[in-house]
Amino acid sequence: MDLEDYIDLLGDAERALRKRKRATADASEKRALEVELRRIRDMQDFADLVGLTNVAANLNAVAGVIEAATAALRARPFDNILGAYQDLLDRIGSATGQVLSVARNASADDTPPADAEAATPNASVAVATDDAAGGATAQLAGLYQSMTIRSDKLAEIDHFWIAPISANRSRYEQVGAALGIPWYFIAAIHGLESSFNFETHLHNGDPLTARTVHVPAGHPRSGQPPFTWIDSAIDAMRLKDFDGLADWSIGTTLDRLERYNGLGYRNRGLPSPYLWSYSNHYEKGKFVADRVFDPEAVSKQCGAAVTIKRLEQRGMLDLARPLETTIGRVATLSGTRPATAAGEALDLPPFVRKTAEAELAFPGTLANGARDRGGKLDVHRVQEWCSFHRAVTAIDGHFGDGTERAVRTLQNDQGLPETGTVDEATWAAMVAPMHRALAGREHPPETSIYTAVLAVAQQHLAEHPIEFQASGQGNIGPWVRLYMLGKQGSSQPWCAGFVSHIIGQAAHDLGVPVPIPRQVGVDALVGDAKADDRFVAEGTVATGTQRLTKIPKGAIFCVRRTSTDWTHTGIVTDPGKTAFSTIEGNTNDEGSREGFEVCARSRAYGDKDFVLLG
Repeated sequence: MDLEDYIDLLGDAERALRKRKRATADASEKRALEVELRRIRDMQDFADLVGLTNVAANLNAVAGVIEAATAALRARPFDNILGAYQDLLDRIGSATGQVLSVARNASADDTPPADAEAATPNASVAVATDDAAGGATAQLAGLYQSMTIRSDKLAEIDHFWIAPISANRSRYEQVGAALGIPWYFIAAIHGLESSFNFETHLHNGDPLTARTVHVPAGHPRSGQPPFTWIDSAIDAMRLKDFDGLADWSIGTTLDRLERYNGLGYRNRGLPSPYLWSYSNHYEKGKFVADRVFDPEAVSKQCGAAVTIKRLEQRGMLDLARPLETTIGRVATLSGTRPATAAGEALDLPPFVRKTAEAELAFPGTLANGARDRGGKLDVHRVQEWCSFHRAVTAIDGHFGDGTERAVRTLQNDQGLPETGTVDEATWAAMVAPMHRALAGREHPPETSIYTAVLAVAQQHLAEHPIEFQASGQGNIGPWVRLYMLGKQGSSQPWCAGFVSHIIGQAAHDLGVPVPIPRQVGVDALVGDAKADDRFVAEGTVATGTQRLTKIPKGAIFCVRRTSTDWTHTGIVTDPGKTAFSTIEGNTNDEGSREGFEVCARSRAYGDKDFVLLG
């Protein structure tokens, strides 16, 4: 498949989804299709960045788009669109197989023979070839600290690497929890070796429908095909003897990642692109075939060290936290940690404890035929969490065939027994994103409330909270109820509730009083700030210098409609001279004040005022 074929496929997928969006009268399906169309448009915007491995990664993403659209359709009468979706999936599957086959045959980073001609290092770093104490492992840790990511690659990294890792983090955490391996180690290998394809063995990219054929052949040894990706990944990690190891410091982690690929670069005194591609430590030089090194070839993949660093920068990872908190905070595999521990282990802020416990509490075993009665929302919650995990189903309180199918899909994705019944393990997998978002953080001494707010906001952003529509109303779902203390519905816009929650959780982490009163209305937020002399009007920050000095990272912005009416709010993550970056809730990529998600945006200063936290 070449770039032209890939663009044609994107166009066909977009046309199929647009045709269905025009045809369907179901509001929830229209909404789901708009989300998927936005993903397709993002892929089209990045089409000029696509290389061989990125084609494979994006083909997987396109398949996810069509699968989500199919899931939205299955709860409703079928028409010929289902056949169109299946045709697209068949084309995607065929193209993915071709691309991965070519990639496996043409991009081996193998160890060269001992007498291979030495190459001159082309980057500003030469890598130690010894593994004595204080040698390669320590040097790798030092290189990680001095590494900077190429700014021209950030958009590509976020789109092709961070997005699929974020979407599938729970799978990596499950493998990590079973083996005592950090989830990000597994995610980095999956991206480099399999282009985030969950239909193939992590060992070598062979299909999961049979045991591996290529080296290492015949794996997994136990069990019968077809295998789940999680079972196969566990086997791959055990085959490399990664399970049960104690030291996962960054230098040791990078050493293991480089050894996974081979020490050919290290033996030449070169920085391995497997680790450093897209950073200041790598320019060119690559094994383009088995034992064939080309000093002018340039890797087209993001290095594992760069991926880990970017996960840190995006707030999805904190390497300073104890190892057990990075190995899988909610274990859902049998024999690891009881599912009910997900809620019990949290040190919840007092203001949200009752609401959070209600959202996380296991509702009891639920199966086909269950219905919500008497004000209960148990089945609603199951349907919401299924939809959150892209196993989309109707949110109507009736556990019917559509909901059972969604539960089975979720269980399959999470590597759980595909029963269609919600048990404790299934429930723990469902609520794991909220559990992660609410997990307490340990901050260094003297951390300011602003810094803590940024960290907690990034922690929530990493889980991508969204709302749903049900019974003709928006602002529905577990995340809305969390931020609005149990309330939901069309009359509950939740942007201020999100901001207030983040500030309250940050203050609880620091062990200090909440610095400002909790408010769920933007006008009330501004009124309090004016009364306490914490209000920064747009007119007082008219120059770039004023903006940089008067608006700290972690402050609050408020969108002003009139001199007495503010309509939207969020958190400033990086004030610039002409625009500022944000994390905000109840918005979308277009900046709506009645959107459906938590996302990061960039905004101009016009019609914006600001609120300080003290």
